[in-house]
Amino acid sequence: MRILFLANYYPPHGLGGQERSCQEVFEGLQARGHECLVLTSMHGVDNVPTDEPGVRRWLYLEMDMVPLRHGWIFFTQRKQREAQNLARLERLINEFKPDVVYVWGMWNLPRTLPALAERLLPGRVAYRFAEYWPTLPSQHEFFWRAPAKNWRTYVPKRILSVVVVTWNRSVWTLPLMTVRWLLN
Repeated sequence: MRILFLANYYPPHGLGGQERSCQEVFEGLQARGHECLVLTSMHGVDNVPTDEPGVRRWLYLEMDMVPLRHGWIFFTQRKQREAQNLARLERLINEFKPDVVYVWGMWNLPRTLPALAERLLPGRVAYRFAEYWPTLPSQHEFFWRAPAKNWRTYVPKRILSVVVVTWNRSVWTLPLMTVRWLLN
């Protein structure tokens, strides 16, 4: 089979054990003769798309690991980054032609990615649920709903958050498959 892994992080640029277990499954499936490819974030490579053997680090995270930049990036680059993520996933699906997309980890990646995979490959998207990401708000929503940590930014963030959350309520939804899974 041709298996495309969709993962938020992948070694050596990871945050914990989930990335290592993804790598172990990836390597195990390859050892059994499957052709595997990982599409992951550009975390650890300064948001510069890179190609490595079996790994494409092409995706933007919803929120960089430096929260102070998030407000600025949200207003100036969020839509462009999400459009690039979707275009990159679609391009890779068209080029690699996977039999299945294996969604490994989605925390801090836009939920529109698995939704696009479901549209392009109906019935051929598998999910690994080892965390609560389907039930959690997006990182954007989490950031804007959380109180400011600095007294200087408290009032501006509180005002902006009302606008941001209201404008984006319809965008911050779960993919259809995830909603079906939660209801069953």
